[in-house]
Amino acid sequence: MGWVMLRKTNEKTLKKILSKNMVLLITFVWGATAIIFSTIEYNNIKKNALADLERICVQTGDNIDLQIFQLDTITLNSINSTELTNALDYYVATNSNDAYNHIAARQHLAALLTSLKGFDYSVRQLNIYSTQELGYGVGDYLGTITNYMDTEWYQKTMAQKGLKNVVIGNLSSTGALTNGDTYYSISRTYYNVYHYPIGTIEARKYYSEVFKAAIENSFAYNPEIFIYDESGEIIFPLDCNDTNISSYYKIASNEHMEINGQSIFSDHLFSYDMPHSGYKIILYVESNSFFAPILSALKIILFFFIAIYISGLLLTQLLAKRISKPIREIYHFLNERDSSTQYDKLTLAPTNIREIDKLAKSINEYISQSQTQMKTMLGLQQQEIQAEMLALQSQMNPHFLYNSLACIEEMAHQGMMQSVSAMVKDISSILRAISSNKEQVITVEQELDLCDMYLECLKYRFGDDLTYEFDVEDKLLDYYVPKLCIQLLVENAIKSTTTGPLPWHICIHGYIEGENWYLEVKDTGPGFDKAIDIHLRQQMDSILETGVLPSLKIEGMGILNIFIRLYLLDGITFLFDFGNNVEGGAFVKIGRSIEKSSTIKD
Repeated sequence: MGWVMLRKTNEKTLKKILSKNMVLLITFVWGATAIIFSTIEYNNIKKNALADLERICVQTGDNIDLQIFQLDTITLNSINSTELTNALDYYVATNSNDAYNHIAARQHLAALLTSLKGFDYSVRQLNIYSTQELGYGVGDYLGTITNYMDTEWYQKTMAQKGLKNVVIGNLSSTGALTNGDTYYSISRTYYNVYHYPIGTIEARKYYSEVFKAAIENSFAYNPEIFIYDESGEIIFPLDCNDTNISSYYKIASNEHMEINGQSIFSDHLFSYDMPHSGYKIILYVESNSFFAPILSALKIILFFFIAIYISGLLLTQLLAKRISKPIREIYHFLNERDSSTQYDKLTLAPTNIREIDKLAKSINEYISQSQTQMKTMLGLQQQEIQAEMLALQSQMNPHFLYNSLACIEEMAHQGMMQSVSAMVKDISSILRAISSNKEQVITVEQELDLCDMYLECLKYRFGDDLTYEFDVEDKLLDYYVPKLCIQLLVENAIKSTTTGPLPWHICIHGYIEGENWYLEVKDTGPGFDKAIDIHLRQQMDSILETGVLPSLKIEGMGILNIFIRLYLLDGITFLFDFGNNVEGGAFVKIGRSIEKSSTIKD
């Protein structure tokens, strides 16, 4: 058994090539677009984020500064109120000697403080203090105030000489620190016309009200908010435990610093100087918090890019399939063709693609031309076969005639004149049947009739020394065989048998075995010589391999003649065998597939 090495090829389908190239193209284009768009969008988002944080910083600072400005405005308005200062002087003067007037003075002072405080309920307290340790307040506490001159905040306010003094803490009515609510307090000293200090004005708001904008920190990016006074002291938040509080104030004026070994960039830190209060508000955003919204936005963009990319891939598959569909149809049409469909035309719907439609048209034109050429070639081949068959027939007829005349001559020498006359009559009938060139094949029944006449002629010569029998199934009688193929085999069998001992017997056996039918001629002669057997088989093998027919001679041409005639008519589909019988004698057998046989002459 030979082994065949299969070499792997790199052949690919058009659909696969189109899909691959389109995927590469869309990947490159979409990838480049995604990178460029993402970069631009990242810069835009980052720019907008920085602008938003800067806006938040300014907006928050202005809101807090407005609260402080409103509180400070009340203190300034109170200092500039002559009526208020006069009312305080009158209230102090009537404190010890005139109870009635003192009460009236207190009510008048309370009314003035209330009017100056106004209807802004965020202002929780407005106090006025005299330099004679008697004051009055309205708001969360309403009444007389004493024992304040020794407090730290009062001393500091007096030392400010009219400038504001800010106190943040849990203040009592006197300004002393307590465990109550946390206030943001602004106090100022006011003077008489001689620039002599005569009292102090203090206005308070809740600390949570002043810094409400920073406390209610619900801004994007979750910034940390810090507020410092002019000296850099933290005033918001009060309970901050961040050890880097003092460093943020320094970072606000530097592009880059390190805190605890970690780099802090000014991109993540925003500051704003409040115009009225002089405070500095600082927003600091950690990198994770700063980039989280940006990354979220980019993830959404990336998700849409991926979704569109996947949709593009699916679309490329559909486009590749659609574009390659007519080519696949052409490929399958050409690949699945066999002898039964070799002249079927390609049926392809118009693709509106010039090259493909032209290719389909060219294929159909080629098939039509091939069909025409094949018909022409078959006609020429048929003519060639007819000529070769006629040549064989022209050789066969004289061959049969020579043998028959030899028999008649022998019978004449033996004085068998009556037999000679009958034989001449039969030979005349046989020659009339075989000399016609109109038909090359006849039915098995007609062929057996010729064989019967031929054998009867020989019976005139050999008498009872020659016997024969026909054992043919009725189903075979209507099948067609080459004319005289059985007769020539019988003639060869007679020639071989009569050289052997008596009696001589010829048997024509026809039968069906499996899917084939067979006609077999057996004799009782000496059989085939080994050298002749080998020579005949070599000639037959050469004809099957090369298709070249040998030069034939009239003498001794029976078996090879039948083989050639079958080859010319059937190609290599016929069955042919010969050899020696086990019980003696020889046999020659021809046959064909029942499926490929016909009971109607082609």
